[in-house]
Amino acid sequence: MLYKNGVPYRMSEKEVEALEAKFTFPIYLRYPNVLKKFNKLNQTYDKPAGINIPLRSIVREENTTIEWRWAQQDTVNPQGQKKYMPRVIPFQGDWAITDLDIDLLYYLYYKSPYCVNGAIDEKQRKKPYFEIEDLRIAATLKVRDRKMRSRVATLIDDDEMGLPETKLRALARAYFVPHVDKLSLDQVRVVLDLEVRKDKRDGLQRFIDMSGATEMIQLRGKIRSAIDQGIVRFMPKVKTWVFINEDETMDPICKVNKIEPQAGLVEFYGGDREFAQRLDAELEGRGAIDVVSKIVKSEGEITNLT
Repeated sequence: MLYKNGVPYRMSEKEVEALEAKFTFPIYLRYPNVLKKFNKLNQTYDKPAGINIPLRSIVREENTTIEWRWAQQDTVNPQGQKKYMPRVIPFQGDWAITDLDIDLLYYLYYKSPYCVNGAIDEKQRKKPYFEIEDLRIAATLKVRDRKMRSRVATLIDDDEMGLPETKLRALARAYFVPHVDKLSLDQVRVVLDLEVRKDKRDGLQRFIDMSGATEMIQLRGKIRSAIDQGIVRFMPKVKTWVFINEDETMDPICKVNKIEPQAGLVEFYGGDREFAQRLDAELEGRGAIDVVSKIVKSEGEITNLT
């Protein structure tokens, strides 16, 4: 039963209908990814042995504070104090909720600050203990993931339905793959697939997004060409990009994050006109600008580039 400020709370028909429309029973509580740590030795994910999920929360609602609880029963002790049972869910990573416990689902989804995908205001959330897994939603996400993987595989590998070679090479440069022109088409395809797989969470969507961003492909391609031709160089010890002059002296450009130095230089190009003009001039002098422009122009009517 739900309790609001110590008084039994009955869900309205609209509240019940809203939950029934959102979830398909049974649903399951699972450990969120943030509580899972990959064990390199065993090649599996370590999970907590157990967590107690509190069944009481203080929630700020409409400029006031409300105490919410869920309990199977309440009793009053000799001192007149009300006691609720149970006070926690002894959670070990797998807990099923049926439509008979829809009031418990209401509490966990709307009122618990420990639910990673709950409806409570993010500012009121605490360290997540669980997430609500709806098999219907889980199935939808799995199908969407398979479709996205199939789409990306087609774009990279299919000779008839996939992207043309010029665009695949432009994308490889946009991923900062070195010396793309020296790679065979199949090598480019393999490298792109590896780049997509590096980012397990957003890699597929990122590739699809990049394949539609012409300006970004052209810009990242410029940076990659400048690196390949020795026009610019990253000095990791000082986290600094430098121009390499003809006499082998160096002119500092900017300091960037060491983790993604090439992306940092792309961002600097967009915000520093003097650097952009000098880099374009250096590339023009070596013919690289024309190469990059031809790659983009050859895609002509294909709008999905990057």
